Amino acid sequence: MTEHPFFHNHNFYSPAPDENFLSPLYNSVQAWGMKDVCCMNHLDFDTQYINDFIRQHKDEWIFFFLSYDCLSALTPVSPHPRADVSSPWIVMATADQVLVNQPPPFYQPFVLNAQMPVQHLSWEQYKSGFDHIMHHIRRGDIYEINYCIPFSAHVQSINTYEFWLHLCNRQPMPFSMFFDYLDFAWMSASPERFFIKSNHLIRSQPIKGTRKHSHPLDRHFDKMQLLNSMKDRTENVMTVDVTRNDLSKISIPGSVHVDELFGVYSFPDWYQLVSTVSAQLLPNIQFMDIIRAMFPMASMTGAPKIKAMELIHQFEPLPRGPFSGSLGYIDPHGNIDANVLIRSVFFNHNLQQLSFWAGGAITASSVAIDEYNECLLKSSAIQSLFNPSTHDICR
Repeated sequence: MTEHPFFHNHNFYSPAPDENFLSPLYNSVQAWGMKDVCCMNHLDFDTQYINDFIRQHKDEWIFFFLSYDCLSALTPVSPHPRADVSSPWIVMATADQVLVNQPPPFYQPFVLNAQMPVQHLSWEQYKSGFDHIMHHIRRGDIYEINYCIPFSAHVQSINTYEFWLHLCNRQPMPFSMFFDYLDFAWMSASPERFFIKSNHLIRSQPIKGTRKHSHPLDRHFDKMQLLNSMKDRTENVMTVDVTRNDLSKISIPGSVHVDELFGVYSFPDWYQLVSTVSAQLLPNIQFMDIIRAMFPMASMTGAPKIKAMELIHQFEPLPRGPFSGSLGYIDPHGNIDANVLIRSVFFNHNLQQLSFWAGGAITASSVAIDEYNECLLKSSAIQSLFNPSTHDICR
């Protein structure tokens, strides 16, 4: 057995007693010894080959990564002008050994030898992009868009698995996942589920609406502030509408249902509005049919979806790569659980570079400085792992 699993999904989240959070399929899944691999990029992306790979391994565990950049193979949107053609678009792998529902791993002392992160979109640049986006909103081109800020840091040395464990310790989340493949490591402490498929039932749980913890002794006050925020409710319901539309493409007519609208859930440092949309899948729907219909997820694009993605490529300075893609698994019964790659860190061994992003939804009622500060709030847990004096992230 190698030093650490190449894939690890763990639920580090403890929901509040009064919150009915939809938990992961399994509390923990670890995969050791990558066996059979399907890896595709822009040159060889073939959805049928991916479905064939899944069919060949239908009674096995399959672990997957989806890059946001593969949207250009699934939609009419052109790649970002600065897209990295060398990084994978999709990776699927089987394993020699899979361990399910194991206890949380032990945190080892760990030192990160890295420079402080660089923010690749300054306030002035963010404000300029925001103003252009508001012009498109006022003109009616879009109603909502997810606008994000990239960060990166040069790294001298890192143990990516230990880094992921400490990231999860800093922000314990339900859909935390780790995937190590060749020169890439994707380390996610995500609060958001992309979709869960159990038999013919599929559910998606988009998140839109964020409120910082401001009253530690009055949790109800902050939750009600978020629940009653017209701006956050508008963001959430637009995302739910796009999710409903995406699911309708692969579902039995009339089966798409909003199970929960505007659920307020407690996470470390902030509260989120989470909605749940479910549907009954049509017969013979395959994995890539689901991905083609739903990816990229509504919460990370906008409305209308295609136009929002075009503007994301116009106003975000770098291609997203893994950010707002997905990590997940298919179990031997064909059930699927997939996250949204937010609150996540990505490592490129060749470049010796860590990167991460943070963003939020822009609507007609958005205020630039508030949206910018929300991005900084969402990046704060990752930023806190970089200590300017010793780079020690041991907690």
